[in-house]
Amino acid sequence: LKVFTHDANPGDLIVEVFARGANGEKGGLLATQRVPHLNITDEKQGYSVPVVPVISEVPRQDGPYLHEGYLYSLRLDGGDPIPSDWVIDFGDLTVSNRWGEEFLHLEVAGRDCDDEGANTISSFHDRRFYSGGDFPDEMWGRGACSPSGNKHAKTTRSDCDAQPDPTANIDPAYGYATWRARLDAACSQIDCGPNGVCSARYLGTHVPSLDPYVPVLAPYQCACKPGWGGPRCDSETSD
Repeated sequence: LKVFTHDANPGDLIVEVFARGANGEKGGLLATQRVPHLNITDEKQGYSVPVVPVISEVPRQDGPYLHEGYLYSLRLDGGDPIPSDWVIDFGDLTVSNRWGEEFLHLEVAGRDCDDEGANTISSFHDRRFYSGGDFPDEMWGRGACSPSGNKHAKTTRSDCDAQPDPTANIDPAYGYATWRARLDAACSQIDCGPNGVCSARYLGTHVPSLDPYVPVLAPYQCACKPGWGGPRCDSETSD
């Protein structure tokens, strides 16, 4: 569970874990943790804490669920609410797409966390406009438990069993066939010998201003078989 902030030093985050009853009622306090503010860069800063998610007994299927017995509560030291533009992030899309949606029972001071029912959020919560190191202005105020009146649609689930079509959604002005032909043409100019294969077919790039093709750097244009090395895979190695 992560909380992205923009304040230089907003103080500690207080995380409390409560027992949760079978009907969702808040029980006794089980644990408290004080989490210090972490500032990696001026843009990438906030809090991070491990949590126990709610997961299905059968991966990729709906319920019955495990780990329903915890309710997490977040507030700033002193009881202050979480500012409305901070972004709350839970779970991981790659894991959830592969193994199934995860949930977390959560309450946040100053926020409505009824995204998936009473005090419950999903790992498929809104993540639009932000990524690991790029935090544009549009991302602030989004995420899980976004403020009332500013709720956003969930992230679309991807089917990990589907076979993608690399030719789909390609700009007709730079179609897949043209792209493949350029890469194949690049490899036709590179001799990797019997002990290697041309890597430029997969790793090269096309720069229109440097037509027709800019391959990978010369030392890496060939991928060598075990026991062989050098720019053209013609030198025996001890590896």
